[in-house]
Amino acid sequence: MAKQARPGITLNGKPHEFAGEQTIVELIDTLSVKANQVAVAVNGEVVTRRQWPETRVRDGDVVEVVRAVGGG
Repeated sequence: MAKQARPGITLNGKPHEFAGEQTIVELIDTLSVKANQVAVAVNGEVVTRRQWPETRVRDGDVVEVVRAVGGG
């Protein structure tokens, strides 16, 4: 019997397993990052913070989570 692969996405260029379909809010919660300090793109499209609760990340998606860096 073949082993069933766990759902996965590409997160910041690396394979990432996750618990099935989830919202961006749920994904961010699992990453231990401060939501107010990141921007998110899914499959090359920037997702506004207002859209995070409704936007679902699915198996095979490519997600980029970019942290804001201050400086001058």
